[in-house]
Amino acid sequence: MNKLTNEAIGLSINNAAGYLPQGYRIKLCIERFGYGFELYSPSGELINNQTKADSLPDEIDELIEVAQLHNG
Repeated sequence: MNKLTNEAIGLSINNAAGYLPQGYRIKLCIERFGYGFELYSPSGELINNQTKADSLPDEIDELIEVAQLHNG
């Protein structure tokens, strides 16, 4: 992983911390040979675990948008 990727991941994490609606959670699940994200509502409902993004930072940013739309 290069420095730009690390910075992009850090920026996306900071964006999630600042822009996720209250009570929403993004979980990163890592397993051998892969990873994925899960987005949960304040009630604990799994909202989304599929993104169309091509990179880890873009996936985080996409889930922030999904959470904001779900929140209304």
